[in-house]
Amino acid sequence: MIKRSCISYPYALWMIVFTVVPLLLVLYYSITVQTDQAVRFSFENYQRFMEPIYIKVMLRSFWLAFISTVVCLIAGYPMALILADRNLKKSSLLVMLFVVPMWMNFLLRTYAWMTLLERKGLINTLLSRLGLPELNILYTDTAVILGMVYNFLPFMVLPIYSVLKKIDKSL
Repeated sequence: MIKRSCISYPYALWMIVFTVVPLLLVLYYSITVQTDQAVRFSFENYQRFMEPIYIKVMLRSFWLAFISTVVCLIAGYPMALILADRNLKKSSLLVMLFVVPMWMNFLLRTYAWMTLLERKGLINTLLSRLGLPELNILYTDTAVILGMVYNFLPFMVLPIYSVLKKIDKSL
């Protein structure tokens, strides 16, 4: 008979190999510098990170992440509320529509957006045929937010949906 404590060993090993070891490697490379002679301990990488250009990039990244999160919340909460409605007969089909795009590779979904948003992409072709001005949003903050919202919206909707589904409707 297998002891209950032994059941968690494969998971613990997996977690150590694929979580702890990579984090330790990142830490190692962040506090060492490769020279011609050898590897030496240094905080040069942290000093370089504190240069104004990298601080600016980090703050911009945080700002884009914040905006994307807020947009996902504003769009995702009503969607989750609609999905959690007990009177909706096709809720499982709608949930499936959120899950199916996640089966495709993240990078492929991002490249699909790039194809849609490029200068001669589908969106600009459609706009030009309608006589509207073309958009130039590829490689802008708007495109980044659009891509992030598209890729991360299911991660906002599905957890909120699962919580709302379990809440007593009398509340």
